[in-house]
Amino acid sequence: QYPQIFPGIVVSMVSAGEAGGVLGSILESVSGFLDWEHRIREKVKNSIAYPLVVLAMSALAVSFMVTFILPVFGRILTQMNAELPGITKFLLALSRVMSTYWPLVLGFLTCSVICLIQVEKRSEQVREAVDILILRIPIIGSLTKKVIISSFCKTLATLLSVGIPVMTALEIVEKTIGNVVVQKSVARCRKSIFDGRGMAGPLKETGVFSSVVIEMITVGEE
Repeated sequence: QYPQIFPGIVVSMVSAGEAGGVLGSILESVSGFLDWEHRIREKVKNSIAYPLVVLAMSALAVSFMVTFILPVFGRILTQMNAELPGITKFLLALSRVMSTYWPLVLGFLTCSVICLIQVEKRSEQVREAVDILILRIPIIGSLTKKVIISSFCKTLATLLSVGIPVMTALEIVEKTIGNVVVQKSVARCRKSIFDGRGMAGPLKETGVFSSVVIEMITVGEE
């Protein structure tokens, strides 16, 4: 009755433990899984913290230069009546807008980010587009794929190890994976198994799972 505290995977595992009379060992598995999930989350945070700080500082530095430094050069160049290239004229015009209307620009950017977040929450198409974009970003995309693969394998393995049927287990994984592209792939996996085929094919189509993972899943199914 409290999904904000107990996620679906915990509820399903406890139900399986009650049904099979092995609740003690199931709870140990739950504890181990949540501990693993926490450690992975902390490693990911530590991995992306430095790049995000560098990116934020770079953005602040560029914004400061455009807003306060470039206007000074602009006045000097104007007094010299120098013929300026198009890109220089654009940067100077941008700096004038930033220095004059920076509160409006800041407010516009803030509102845009908030609106994008709200649209992303409500629109599956936008969510999918954002998830695809994240997977294609250098370094961050590679890290995201590794986290998705690790989470998928660990969650599914934990659920299957406590006796939860594969169809139910995949349904739980689909809800907890956190990426629309992979969620749709997991949904296709369930349909593929229901039709008497395997899950390796739909996972391979995502381009997220490496060939080694696909081959091992294929061997496991066989």
